[in-house]
Amino acid sequence: MQFDELNIPHKVLAGVAKAGFHSCTPIQERTLPLALDGKDVMGQAQTGTGKTAAFLITVFSRLLTQGRLETGDKPAPRAVVIAPTRELVVQIERDAELLGDETGLKRLVVFGGLDYEKQRSRLAGNPDLLVGTPGRLIDYFRQGAYTLKGVEILVIDEADRMFDMGFIDDIRYMLRRMPPPGERQTLLFSATFPQRVKELAFEHMHEAIEVAVNPERVTADRITETLYLVSNDEKFSLLVGVLRVSALAAAPGNLPVAELMEAPVAVTAIEDVDAAADLREFFEGGPVPVVDHAGHLIGTIGAVSGGREQTAGAE
Repeated sequence: MQFDELNIPHKVLAGVAKAGFHSCTPIQERTLPLALDGKDVMGQAQTGTGKTAAFLITVFSRLLTQGRLETGDKPAPRAVVIAPTRELVVQIERDAELLGDETGLKRLVVFGGLDYEKQRSRLAGNPDLLVGTPGRLIDYFRQGAYTLKGVEILVIDEADRMFDMGFIDDIRYMLRRMPPPGERQTLLFSATFPQRVKELAFEHMHEAIEVAVNPERVTADRITETLYLVSNDEKFSLLVGVLRVSALAAAPGNLPVAELMEAPVAVTAIEDVDAAADLREFFEGGPVPVVDHAGHLIGTIGAVSGGREQTAGAE
């Protein structure tokens, strides 16, 4: 299915084209017709399937075709996207900037690690789309910086991780202060649908339609998985050894060591920014050039925490 076959406003299609997306991925093909029709959707899909684009296209399309609700003097975002980590929030904003570039809609992201007051002051600009982590969203809400009464569409991304990270009470707190199910559209995405996620959907969604897209394979055929049980203070040293062994095994036998260590041989995925900073500090000043996810030269090991998602079906 092509994006221009769907009921998507031209301004949103312009963003889709700018992003280089042409054909829908399976999760997009199955969720977009429902979501664009105003249905509540529970989408089961892994990262890398195009789910971010699916819900952002829905959000922008709805906001362009519906009028703003009258909510009083407080800033009232029309769409809210809740994600469990700041890394994911940054990724969503990156895609929103691209897909929503032609819409004229105002966006704001809020999360920890950035200037608290500066983010709070930007809420006064009355953004159409507010993207954030649960803690920061609730902090500003409790201070009266904005109201949730005008929410027309809500997106909960990686719902299963919300439970794992202890955010579910925060999510319920926010849901109870939004218009009730049936008066707002809700899209929920999760890699898995355990019973607790289904209960959340039953409580706070209106006749939600469940869509599941399972990956053809869980891991790539050519990847060998190995588990090392080590203490925290041994992890970085072990990583160096593993990378050296991997580089030696993959390189021609006559390649000089200097050239060997200049080749990009690995990507290191790290759970959070603080751990990435520790790793960078450990390897800073080493002999092998390494970049982080933003392309900055940091030392010897690459730390990646997110990126573009449209890997299935993109041309």
